[in-house]
Amino acid sequence: PANCSLHLIVEEQEVRSILRAVDPRKAAGPDGISGRVLKDCADQLAGVFTRIFNRSLSQSTIPSCLKASTIVPLPKKFPINNLNNYRPVAFTPIIMNCFEKLVCRHIISGLLHTFDKRQFASVVGFKFFYYRFCWHGLVGVAGEGYCKI
Repeated sequence: PANCSLHLIVEEQEVRSILRAVDPRKAAGPDGISGRVLKDCADQLAGVFTRIFNRSLSQSTIPSCLKASTIVPLPKKFPINNLNNYRPVAFTPIIMNCFEKLVCRHIISGLLHTFDKRQFASVVGFKFFYYRFCWHGLVGVAGEGYCKI
């Protein structure tokens, strides 16, 4: 693929808004930071995370602490004494999920006008799968050296 360059910059107000929207009941990831802390301290944390996010974007790297995950087996059916009845669930830092949303919003807003209105991706409210698609595609391209974020 041809080299490309995306210059994404997130604003402090965007980060603050994302942090305020965090579900306070969301389980803490491996970093131990709960949804309640991120939501309640959004005003104090927005500036710090804005700088971290923008540095990450400008350097095309993701801090290793944001890549960590904890895999927990959860029962998917009974009886629970059979290991095949469990599924792995990965707990990642909530702040990484916030970062993914911010980046994908920028990508989507920049590309939305190029989509055919009949495509499912341009439907308002189609979030989770599209965010994941954008983020993993972006990280994959950047990780292979094809694109500088």
